[in-house]
Amino acid sequence: MPLQYQKSRQEKNRFGILAFTNKQLKSIQESLDASGVQSLILTSDKADDRSTPGVRLCTMHRAKGLEFKAVAIPFMSTSLYPPKWLLDKVVDEADRDDIEAHLQSLLHVAATRAKAHLRVSW
Repeated sequence: MPLQYQKSRQEKNRFGILAFTNKQLKSIQESLDASGVQSLILTSDKADDRSTPGVRLCTMHRAKGLEFKAVAIPFMSTSLYPPKWLLDKVVDEADRDDIEAHLQSLLHVAATRAKAHLRVSW
């Protein structure tokens, strides 16, 4: 295998796209597949096999402990994050504060997975 091809495969392994839900990840994977970009959804039940080529896709929860050269965090508009369905479960103001603190912490964890580049989009 030519060195340039090996390096290209390794580079794609160093990029992560982190989303809040698995449904968002599937949508991203479909878009990448349609564009001819290999991707791999990381699940909590398996370790990341870096020999498998592709952009890494995972939920913000799954991203804990991982590092990427570059991270993209899509779907961060105020209409999508925090998720309405989650806020609809709030029973009082203290509950809302707890949920918002947890989501803020989760976003911080996701953002700090990037070693060199971070892109947050809505």
